Amino acid sequence: MPLKKISEKDCWFVIGAHQAGATERQCSELSGLSKTITHNIITNFKKMGSPHASSMSSVNALMNSTDKKRKLKDTEGSKDVPRKRGRPRKPIEAPFFTRSIVREVFTQAKTDQSVYDNKSPAIYPLDRLNTPPTDEESQRHCSPSPDKDAKRRRRSIKEDMLPPTPRSIIALDESDDELYDDDGGHSLWTMEDDKELLEHVFGLPTKNIKWKAVETQFDDRHLAKMCCERWDYLKKQLIKDIHHVLNEQQQQHDGET
Repeated sequence: MPLKKISEKDCWFVIGAHQAGATERQCSELSGLSKTITHNIITNFKKMGSPHASSMSSVNALMNSTDKKRKLKDTEGSKDVPRKRGRPRKPIEAPFFTRSIVREVFTQAKTDQSVYDNKSPAIYPLDRLNTPPTDEESQRHCSPSPDKDAKRRRRSIKEDMLPPTPRSIIALDESDDELYDDDGGHSLWTMEDDKELLEHVFGLPTKNIKWKAVETQFDDRHLAKMCCERWDYLKKQLIKDIHHVLNEQQQQHDGET
């Protein structure tokens, strides 16, 4: 008689008798089943927890199938979830991106100053630009006084070594002789002055900048809001690089001396 045709009552009777201490032969005699069927019932129960191996196999197959379907569903669900939208990550840019701009600006300023010193005439205050200098003034501009020579010698090494930028033509108070050049009575721009001026300008609010015009200039490749945010980023980088370039040139000067 096949095992699956045996009633559940007979199968569990064999298992109960075996659990109570009866041997397989005794279980076979008590249930009236053959020794082979009795042995299979007891073996299936020990391995599978059920007297029917086929039924347990189907249960296991069903459980495995359910797990596979669940995993497949979770995978498909994860693919269907849309990616969170937001601002793109900031690109990682090389540290010399803005630093090279700062270095080029200071180099160009130094070059312009040298050309200006060699070719341009003496500079006069704005209110006297249309009045030719007198002989006395010309002699004073060409022959600096001993006091001013001494003041120029007292200038620090750092200020003398910094590359100057083009002179300002703004009329200044002549009481601060230490800050003025002998050629025209006007202060020279040092690198430190340029740094402070740039930091001041960079610190101004950007609300007055016409970002819409910049957006049009870029042919709508960059929105006005993005241009404003990009400028804030570049501004911070430029301020950092100004300090870096100054320290770099100071270290270079210290190494040469």
